[in-house]
Amino acid sequence: MVVIHFRVRVRPQINQMSRFCTTVGQPRDSDWLKQHLEFVEYAKEHGHIDVLFLGDSITDLWRKEGHDIWERNFAPLNAANFGVSGDRTQHLLWRLQNGALDYVSPRIVVLMIGTNNTGWERDNKTVRNTPAEVVAGIMQCVAEIRQKLPNSQIILFGILPRNDNPNPEHNQEQAAQIREINNTVQLSCSSEHISFTDVGDKFMSEDETSKMDLFIDGLHLSTKGYETWAQALLQHFARFDRAVV
Repeated sequence: MVVIHFRVRVRPQINQMSRFCTTVGQPRDSDWLKQHLEFVEYAKEHGHIDVLFLGDSITDLWRKEGHDIWERNFAPLNAANFGVSGDRTQHLLWRLQNGALDYVSPRIVVLMIGTNNTGWERDNKTVRNTPAEVVAGIMQCVAEIRQKLPNSQIILFGILPRNDNPNPEHNQEQAAQIREINNTVQLSCSSEHISFTDVGDKFMSEDETSKMDLFIDGLHLSTKGYETWAQALLQHFARFDRAVV
């Protein structure tokens, strides 16, 4: 497991007019908005959250495949899960800018975002974003969290490996994208309040393919996959803020 502390530097210039823009908050549909508002209301009612998880389906599915592991390891830490399936950086950014952080002051924020910005759209032809654009979107989310939660520690996880495209060549290209994104984030930044952690090696075999028993479909984690992530998280918590565990 690689742990890197970082400081946000100047982000790449991105075409702000593109609907795929990673650095400008964008809402999704009404069901998505309903889920977002439920999170805001939960935070408003409960208030005291020590560990806040933010992300896409990989975070969201702690509620399903990862449920028992969550209840055993993270519920006792007063953790909350604000992951939403399908989110890209621009969608999470909109949530951060529109109430997701207004009623919370967690000691630790666990962030994993960006996998849905990689690869191709459903037509398997339209490229979603370049690695530079994905890095910019991730860092914009980090900057928003830092602005709204200046006293929180942020653990930013690298994008996990994936092997879910029916086109083997696309899987190889997407793997290269993810490596470039994670490496760029790793080399870009350092701060006492933020740390980048790449646990991708725990999900990869010696031949650099995904360990399929840790995934249910090449992208989303199995129960065993969540156990693997949980162990990495708990080890990191112990180093990052010993008072949490």
